[in-house]
Amino acid sequence: LPFWIQWSYLKMINDILDFSKIEQGQFRIQESDFKLVEVISAVESIYRPLCAEKEIEFSLKSNIPPDMMIHSDQVRLNQILFNFIFFLL
Repeated sequence: LPFWIQWSYLKMINDILDFSKIEQGQFRIQESDFKLVEVISAVESIYRPLCAEKEIEFSLKSNIPPDMMIHSDQVRLNQILFNFIFFLL
C-alpha cells in the first residue's frame, strides 16, 4: 500500500484508541520536559522523504534555540503536528 494510505489507517486507529480512552476515563496527558527541536527534527525526518517522493518541496525554517525546553505531552504534540502537515499535503 502507498504510504499515505498506511498513514491514514494509522491515524484512524490512533483516533479510535484516543476516543476509547476518553470514553473510559483513561486518557492521560503524559507531561514531560523535552527539547522543542526534537519535535521539529522528527517532523522533518518523516516529511522530507515523503515530500521528495511526491516531488513537493519541503522547507522548514526555525528560530527555535537548540536548548529550548518545553513542558508538554510530546506524543500528542507530535501527533498534532504530523496530522496538520499531513493534511496540508
